[in-house]
Amino acid sequence: MQNLLARTKGSSRWLGLCLFAIAFLCAALISGCGSSGSSGGGGTSDSASPEGTTNVLFHFNESSSAKILARAIPQGTTHIRFTGNDNSRNKLYGPTEKAYASTITLEKVPVRVTGFVLECIKKDGKDVELTAIVPVDKVSLTEGQEKHVTIGDSDVKPLSEVVKSVTNTPSKFNPFAIGMSESFTVIATLEGGQTVDLTPYLTFTSSDPKVATVEQNGSDGAKVVAQGGGTATISGEVLGVKMPNITVTVDPKMAVDGIVFCKSNKEIGKSDGKYEPLKVAPGFSDSFTVRIHYNNGTEKDFASNQASCKIEPDDLAKAEVIKSDKITEIRVTGLEKAKVGKNATITVTATLDGKSYSQTIDVVITDAVPTKLTITDVTDRASWPTE
Repeated sequence: MQNLLARTKGSSRWLGLCLFAIAFLCAALISGCGSSGSSGGGGTSDSASPEGTTNVLFHFNESSSAKILARAIPQGTTHIRFTGNDNSRNKLYGPTEKAYASTITLEKVPVRVTGFVLECIKKDGKDVELTAIVPVDKVSLTEGQEKHVTIGDSDVKPLSEVVKSVTNTPSKFNPFAIGMSESFTVIATLEGGQTVDLTPYLTFTSSDPKVATVEQNGSDGAKVVAQGGGTATISGEVLGVKMPNITVTVDPKMAVDGIVFCKSNKEIGKSDGKYEPLKVAPGFSDSFTVRIHYNNGTEKDFASNQASCKIEPDDLAKAEVIKSDKITEIRVTGLEKAKVGKNATITVTATLDGKSYSQTIDVVITDAVPTKLTITDVTDRASWPTE
Protein backbone atom coordinates (compact mmCIF):
# COMPACT_ATOMS: atom_id res chain seq x y z
CA MET A 1 0.00 0.00 0.00
CA GLN A 2 2.83 2.36 0.86
CA ASN A 3 4.50 1.59 -2.49
CA LEU A 4 1.24 2.36 -4.27
CA LEU A 5 0.90 5.70 -2.47
CA ALA A 6 4.51 6.56 -3.31
CA ARG A 7 3.93 5.82 -6.97
CA THR A 8 0.72 7.85 -6.94
CA LYS A 9 2.48 10.83 -5.39
CA GLY A 10 5.30 10.56 -7.92
CA SER A 11 2.80 10.48 -10.80
CA SER A 12 0.92 13.45 -9.40
CA ARG A 13 4.17 15.41 -9.02
CA TRP A 14 5.11 14.58 -12.62
CA LEU A 15 1.62 15.58 -13.90
CA GLY A 16 1.76 18.83 -11.96
CA LEU A 17 5.12 19.72 -13.43
CA CYS A 18 3.81 18.97 -16.92
CA LEU A 19 0.80 21.26 -16.40
CA PHE A 20 3.10 23.97 -15.02
CA ALA A 21 5.36 23.74 -18.07
CA ILE A 22 2.38 23.94 -20.46
CA ALA A 23 0.97 26.97 -18.62
CA PHE A 24 4.40 28.63 -18.68
CA LEU A 25 4.72 28.16 -22.45
CA CYS A 26 1.17 29.38 -23.13
CA ALA A 27 1.74 32.50 -21.05
CA ALA A 28 4.97 33.22 -22.93
CA LEU A 29 3.23 32.81 -26.28
CA ILE A 30 0.33 35.06 -25.29
CA SER A 31 2.73 37.67 -23.96
CA GLY A 32 4.78 37.54 -27.16
CA CYS A 33 1.70 37.93 -29.34
CA GLY A 34 0.50 40.87 -27.31
CA SER A 35 3.81 42.68 -27.38
CA SER A 36 4.25 42.29 -31.12
CA GLY A 37 0.72 43.36 -31.96
CA SER A 38 0.39 46.46 -29.80
CA SER A 39 2.35 48.98 -27.85
CA GLY A 40 1.07 51.23 -25.12
CA GLY A 41 -2.03 52.78 -26.63
CA GLY A 42 -2.92 49.82 -28.84
CA GLY A 43 -0.93 50.70 -31.99
CA THR A 44 -0.36 48.06 -34.66
CA SER A 45 2.98 46.55 -35.61
CA ASP A 46 4.88 47.68 -38.70
CA SER A 47 4.82 44.16 -40.15
CA ALA A 48 1.01 44.12 -40.08
CA SER A 49 0.62 47.35 -42.05
CA PRO A 50 1.18 47.65 -45.82
CA GLU A 51 4.43 49.23 -47.00
CA GLY A 52 4.12 52.95 -47.76
CA THR A 53 4.64 54.11 -51.34
CA THR A 54 4.90 57.35 -53.27
CA ASN A 55 5.47 58.67 -56.79
CA VAL A 56 8.93 59.67 -58.04
CA LEU A 57 9.34 62.08 -60.97
CA PHE A 58 12.61 62.05 -62.92
CA HIS A 59 13.41 65.21 -64.92
CA PHE A 60 15.83 65.04 -67.85
CA ASN A 61 15.28 68.46 -69.39
CA GLU A 62 14.83 72.07 -68.26
CA SER A 63 13.34 72.54 -64.80
CA SER A 64 12.37 75.59 -62.79
CA SER A 65 15.37 75.16 -60.49
CA ALA A 66 18.16 74.85 -63.09
CA LYS A 67 18.93 74.69 -66.79
CA ILE A 68 19.36 70.98 -67.49
CA LEU A 69 20.52 70.16 -71.01
CA ALA A 70 18.90 67.36 -73.01
CA ARG A 71 22.34 65.93 -73.75
CA ALA A 72 22.47 64.68 -70.14
CA ILE A 73 21.05 61.44 -71.54
CA PRO A 74 22.99 60.13 -74.59
CA GLN A 75 21.46 60.74 -77.99
CA GLY A 76 19.55 57.82 -79.44
CA THR A 77 18.15 56.71 -76.06
CA THR A 78 14.57 55.51 -76.53
CA HIS A 79 13.81 53.87 -73.16
CA ILE A 80 15.03 53.84 -69.57
CA ARG A 81 14.83 50.90 -67.17
CA PHE A 82 14.48 51.90 -63.52
CA THR A 83 15.46 49.68 -60.58
CA GLY A 84 15.07 50.86 -56.96
CA ASN A 85 17.12 49.54 -54.05
CA ASP A 86 17.42 50.03 -50.29
CA ASN A 87 20.51 50.85 -48.22
CA SER A 88 21.61 47.20 -48.36
CA ARG A 89 21.33 47.24 -52.17
CA ASN A 90 18.34 44.89 -52.13
CA LYS A 91 16.09 45.46 -55.13
CA LEU A 92 12.68 46.71 -54.00
CA TYR A 93 11.33 48.25 -57.19
CA GLY A 94 11.43 47.24 -60.85
CA PRO A 95 13.03 46.81 -63.19
CA THR A 96 10.40 49.03 -64.83
CA GLU A 97 10.89 50.18 -68.41
CA LYS A 98 9.60 53.59 -69.56
CA ALA A 99 9.77 55.39 -72.91
CA TYR A 100 12.27 58.25 -72.70
CA ALA A 101 10.71 61.68 -72.08
CA SER A 102 11.75 64.95 -70.45
CA THR A 103 9.84 63.87 -67.34
CA ILE A 104 9.16 60.27 -66.36
CA THR A 105 6.88 59.35 -63.45
CA LEU A 106 7.34 56.16 -61.41
CA GLU A 107 4.24 55.22 -59.45
CA LYS A 108 3.91 53.36 -56.15
CA VAL A 109 7.61 53.30 -55.32
CA PRO A 110 8.23 51.83 -51.81
CA VAL A 111 9.42 54.56 -49.44
CA ARG A 112 12.20 52.23 -48.28
CA VAL A 113 13.91 52.80 -51.63
CA THR A 114 17.02 54.92 -51.11
CA GLY A 115 18.55 54.78 -54.59
CA PHE A 116 17.95 53.94 -58.23
CA VAL A 117 19.85 52.51 -61.18
CA LEU A 118 18.84 53.85 -64.60
CA GLU A 119 19.70 51.71 -67.63
CA CYS A 120 19.45 53.97 -70.67
CA ILE A 121 18.85 51.92 -73.81
CA LYS A 122 18.18 52.27 -77.52
CA LYS A 123 15.59 49.82 -78.84
CA ASP A 124 15.26 48.99 -82.52
CA GLY A 125 12.88 46.10 -82.96
CA LYS A 126 14.35 43.18 -81.03
CA ASP A 127 17.79 44.80 -80.84
CA VAL A 128 18.67 46.51 -77.56
CA GLU A 129 21.73 48.76 -77.19
CA LEU A 130 22.98 50.19 -73.91
CA THR A 131 23.71 53.95 -74.02
CA ALA A 132 24.46 54.66 -70.35
CA ILE A 133 24.02 53.48 -66.76
CA VAL A 134 23.15 56.20 -64.24
CA PRO A 135 23.19 55.40 -60.50
CA VAL A 136 21.18 57.75 -58.29
CA ASP A 137 21.97 57.57 -54.55
CA LYS A 138 20.79 59.21 -51.32
CA VAL A 139 17.13 59.45 -52.26
CA SER A 140 14.78 60.13 -49.34
CA LEU A 141 11.12 59.23 -49.89
CA THR A 142 8.06 60.05 -47.79
CA GLU A 143 4.75 58.25 -48.13
CA GLY A 144 2.28 60.22 -50.21
CA GLN A 145 4.70 63.04 -51.04
CA GLU A 146 5.95 63.24 -54.63
CA LYS A 147 9.72 63.17 -55.01
CA HIS A 148 11.41 65.11 -57.83
CA VAL A 149 14.82 63.93 -59.07
CA THR A 150 16.77 65.90 -61.67
CA ILE A 151 19.39 64.23 -63.88
CA GLY A 152 22.07 66.56 -65.25
CA ASP A 153 25.27 66.33 -67.25
CA SER A 154 27.40 65.61 -64.19
CA ASP A 155 25.25 62.59 -63.30
CA VAL A 156 25.96 60.76 -66.57
CA LYS A 157 29.49 59.35 -66.69
CA PRO A 158 31.33 56.93 -69.00
CA LEU A 159 30.42 53.34 -68.19
CA SER A 160 34.05 52.54 -67.32
CA GLU A 161 33.84 55.07 -64.47
CA VAL A 162 30.52 53.73 -63.19
CA VAL A 163 31.39 50.00 -63.17
CA LYS A 164 33.68 48.76 -60.40
CA SER A 165 33.94 45.07 -61.39
CA VAL A 166 32.48 42.47 -63.76
CA THR A 167 31.92 38.76 -63.07
CA ASN A 168 30.65 35.80 -65.07
CA THR A 169 28.30 33.15 -63.68
CA PRO A 170 29.50 30.45 -64.00
CA SER A 171 33.08 31.65 -64.14
CA LYS A 172 34.29 28.56 -66.01
CA PHE A 173 32.91 25.59 -67.92
CA ASN A 174 33.50 21.86 -67.90
CA PRO A 175 34.50 20.27 -71.22
CA PHE A 176 31.79 20.35 -73.90
CA ALA A 177 30.61 17.70 -76.29
CA ILE A 178 29.90 18.81 -79.86
CA GLY A 179 26.40 20.29 -79.96
CA MET A 180 26.33 20.84 -76.20
CA SER A 181 25.37 24.32 -74.92
CA GLU A 182 25.64 26.17 -71.61
CA SER A 183 24.09 29.44 -70.43
CA PHE A 184 25.90 32.18 -68.50
CA THR A 185 25.32 35.72 -67.26
CA VAL A 186 27.62 38.73 -66.90
CA ILE A 187 26.99 40.94 -63.86
CA ALA A 188 28.50 44.38 -63.26
CA THR A 189 28.94 45.78 -59.76
CA LEU A 190 28.76 49.57 -59.67
CA GLU A 191 30.82 51.90 -57.50
CA GLY A 192 27.92 52.24 -55.07
CA GLY A 193 27.46 48.47 -54.70
CA GLN A 194 24.44 48.08 -56.98
CA THR A 195 24.47 45.29 -59.57
CA VAL A 196 23.37 45.34 -63.22
CA ASP A 197 23.02 42.43 -65.65
CA LEU A 198 25.15 43.40 -68.65
CA THR A 199 24.47 40.19 -70.58
CA PRO A 200 21.80 41.54 -72.98
CA TYR A 201 24.00 44.52 -73.91
CA LEU A 202 27.32 42.81 -74.58
CA THR A 203 28.79 42.18 -78.01
CA PHE A 204 30.35 38.69 -77.84
CA THR A 205 33.29 37.38 -79.82
CA SER A 206 34.69 33.86 -80.18
CA SER A 207 38.36 33.39 -80.99
CA ASP A 208 37.39 30.34 -83.07
CA PRO A 209 33.74 30.09 -84.21
CA LYS A 210 34.45 26.61 -85.57
CA VAL A 211 34.93 25.47 -81.97
CA ALA A 212 32.35 27.57 -80.09
CA THR A 213 29.88 30.37 -80.74
CA VAL A 214 27.81 32.62 -78.45
CA GLU A 215 24.22 33.73 -78.80
CA GLN A 216 21.77 35.69 -76.66
CA ASN A 217 19.46 33.39 -74.70
CA GLY A 218 16.64 35.63 -73.47
CA SER A 219 16.00 35.55 -69.72
CA ASP A 220 18.72 32.90 -69.29
CA GLY A 221 21.47 35.33 -70.36
CA ALA A 222 23.79 34.21 -73.14
CA LYS A 223 24.56 30.71 -74.41
CA VAL A 224 27.81 29.07 -75.52
CA VAL A 225 27.29 26.43 -78.22
CA ALA A 226 30.01 23.86 -78.94
CA GLN A 227 30.56 23.50 -82.68
CA GLY A 228 33.68 21.34 -83.06
CA GLY A 229 36.73 19.95 -81.30
CA GLY A 230 39.34 22.32 -79.91
CA THR A 231 39.63 25.33 -77.60
CA ALA A 232 38.15 28.82 -78.00
CA THR A 233 38.09 32.00 -75.92
CA ILE A 234 34.82 33.89 -75.48
CA SER A 235 35.04 37.64 -74.85
CA GLY A 236 32.47 40.41 -74.57
CA GLU A 237 32.42 44.21 -74.42
CA VAL A 238 29.98 47.09 -74.06
CA LEU A 239 30.85 50.81 -74.05
CA GLY A 240 34.49 50.03 -73.23
CA VAL A 241 33.69 47.65 -70.34
CA LYS A 242 34.91 44.08 -70.87
CA MET A 243 33.78 40.83 -69.29
CA PRO A 244 36.35 38.28 -68.04
CA ASN A 245 37.24 35.90 -70.86
CA ILE A 246 35.78 32.39 -70.84
CA THR A 247 37.77 29.43 -72.13
CA VAL A 248 35.71 26.72 -73.83
CA THR A 249 37.15 23.26 -74.51
CA VAL A 250 35.24 20.93 -76.84
CA ASP A 251 36.06 17.22 -76.76
CA PRO A 252 35.01 15.57 -80.05
CA LYS A 253 35.05 12.12 -78.38
CA MET A 254 32.65 13.19 -75.64
CA ALA A 255 29.09 11.95 -76.24
CA VAL A 256 25.81 11.31 -74.41
CA ASP A 257 25.50 7.75 -73.17
CA GLY A 258 22.24 8.00 -71.24
CA ILE A 259 20.35 9.68 -68.41
CA VAL A 260 20.70 9.27 -64.65
CA PHE A 261 18.40 9.86 -61.68
CA CYS A 262 19.72 12.07 -58.87
CA LYS A 263 18.90 13.53 -55.49
CA SER A 264 20.84 16.55 -54.20
CA ASN A 265 23.01 16.32 -57.37
CA LYS A 266 24.12 12.79 -56.44
CA GLU A 267 23.03 9.73 -58.37
CA ILE A 268 20.53 7.53 -56.55
CA GLY A 269 22.07 4.31 -55.30
CA LYS A 270 21.81 1.13 -57.30
CA SER A 271 21.52 -2.57 -56.48
CA ASP A 272 22.16 -5.22 -59.13
CA GLY A 273 22.19 -2.49 -61.76
CA LYS A 274 18.76 -1.12 -60.78
CA TYR A 275 17.98 2.08 -58.90
CA GLU A 276 16.90 1.65 -55.30
CA PRO A 277 13.11 2.13 -55.25
CA LEU A 278 11.42 5.33 -54.13
CA LYS A 279 9.14 4.98 -51.12
CA VAL A 280 5.98 7.06 -50.96
CA ALA A 281 2.93 6.83 -48.71
CA PRO A 282 -0.63 7.49 -49.91
CA GLY A 283 -1.09 11.26 -50.10
CA PHE A 284 2.65 11.98 -49.81
CA SER A 285 5.19 12.97 -52.48
CA ASP A 286 8.86 12.48 -53.30
CA SER A 287 10.92 13.75 -56.23
CA PHE A 288 14.16 13.26 -58.12
CA THR A 289 15.99 15.01 -60.95
CA VAL A 290 17.06 13.62 -64.32
CA ARG A 291 20.46 14.57 -65.73
CA ILE A 292 22.34 13.87 -68.96
CA HIS A 293 25.29 11.51 -68.50
CA TYR A 294 28.30 11.65 -70.86
CA ASN A 295 30.81 8.93 -71.64
CA ASN A 296 33.58 10.80 -69.79
CA GLY A 297 31.60 10.87 -66.53
CA THR A 298 30.32 14.44 -66.90
CA GLU A 299 26.69 15.13 -65.97
CA LYS A 300 24.51 18.07 -67.01
CA ASP A 301 21.00 19.36 -66.31
CA PHE A 302 18.56 19.92 -69.16
CA ALA A 303 15.19 21.60 -69.71
CA SER A 304 12.09 19.64 -68.73
CA ASN A 305 10.43 20.04 -72.16
CA GLN A 306 12.86 17.41 -73.44
CA ALA A 307 11.54 14.72 -71.08
CA SER A 308 8.39 12.68 -70.49
CA CYS A 309 7.43 10.02 -67.96
CA LYS A 310 4.84 7.32 -67.40
CA ILE A 311 4.03 5.03 -64.48
CA GLU A 312 2.66 1.48 -64.61
CA PRO A 313 0.33 0.50 -63.09
CA ASP A 314 -1.18 3.97 -62.74
CA ASP A 315 -3.54 3.22 -59.83
CA LEU A 316 -0.86 3.41 -57.10
CA ALA A 317 0.93 6.71 -57.67
CA LYS A 318 1.07 9.69 -60.02
CA ALA A 319 4.32 10.71 -61.75
CA GLU A 320 4.70 14.11 -63.44
CA VAL A 321 7.43 16.25 -65.00
CA ILE A 322 7.76 19.63 -63.28
CA LYS A 323 8.12 22.40 -65.87
CA SER A 324 11.46 24.21 -65.79
CA ASP A 325 13.84 25.79 -68.30
CA LYS A 326 16.86 24.72 -66.25
CA ILE A 327 16.31 21.23 -64.77
CA THR A 328 14.15 18.14 -65.20
CA GLU A 329 12.41 17.10 -61.99
CA ILE A 330 10.01 14.16 -61.60
CA ARG A 331 7.48 14.35 -58.77
CA VAL A 332 5.88 11.12 -57.51
CA THR A 333 2.73 11.21 -55.34
CA GLY A 334 1.12 8.20 -53.70
CA LEU A 335 -2.63 7.94 -54.44
CA GLU A 336 -4.96 8.00 -51.43
CA LYS A 337 -6.43 4.54 -52.10
CA ALA A 338 -3.10 2.85 -52.97
CA LYS A 339 -2.47 -0.39 -51.10
CA VAL A 340 0.63 -0.52 -48.92
CA GLY A 341 3.30 -2.89 -50.22
CA LYS A 342 2.36 -2.62 -53.89
CA ASN A 343 4.95 -1.63 -56.53
CA ALA A 344 4.87 0.49 -59.68
CA THR A 345 7.51 1.35 -62.28
CA ILE A 346 8.31 4.83 -63.62
CA THR A 347 9.86 5.14 -67.08
CA VAL A 348 11.50 8.46 -67.98
CA THR A 349 12.39 9.22 -71.60
CA ALA A 350 14.58 12.15 -72.67
CA THR A 351 15.02 13.29 -76.28
CA LEU A 352 18.48 14.81 -76.75
CA ASP A 353 19.91 15.89 -80.10
CA GLY A 354 17.31 13.79 -81.92
CA LYS A 355 18.02 10.61 -79.92
CA SER A 356 15.87 9.10 -77.17
CA TYR A 357 17.24 7.75 -73.86
CA SER A 358 15.13 5.92 -71.26
CA GLN A 359 15.63 4.89 -67.63
CA THR A 360 13.36 3.25 -65.03
CA ILE A 361 12.91 3.30 -61.27
CA ASP A 362 10.43 1.42 -59.06
CA VAL A 363 8.05 2.98 -56.53
CA VAL A 364 6.96 1.18 -53.37
CA ILE A 365 3.83 2.25 -51.45
CA THR A 366 4.56 2.42 -47.70
CA ASP A 367 2.81 3.44 -44.52
CA ALA A 368 3.19 7.06 -43.41
CA VAL A 369 5.20 6.97 -40.20
CA PRO A 370 6.77 9.68 -38.01
CA THR A 371 10.41 10.26 -38.91
CA LYS A 372 11.45 11.74 -35.54
CA LEU A 373 10.13 11.64 -31.97
CA THR A 374 11.62 13.80 -29.23
CA ILE A 375 10.78 13.29 -25.53
CA THR A 376 11.78 15.87 -22.94
CA ASP A 377 11.90 15.10 -19.23
CA VAL A 378 10.09 18.07 -17.62
CA THR A 379 11.04 16.85 -14.12
CA ASP A 380 14.64 17.81 -14.83
CA ARG A 381 14.66 21.40 -13.55
CA ALA A 382 18.16 21.96 -14.97
CA SER A 383 16.68 21.78 -18.51
CA TRP A 384 13.99 24.39 -17.83
CA PRO A 385 14.37 27.75 -19.62
CA THR A 386 15.66 30.65 -17.54
CA GLU A 387 15.25 34.38 -18.04
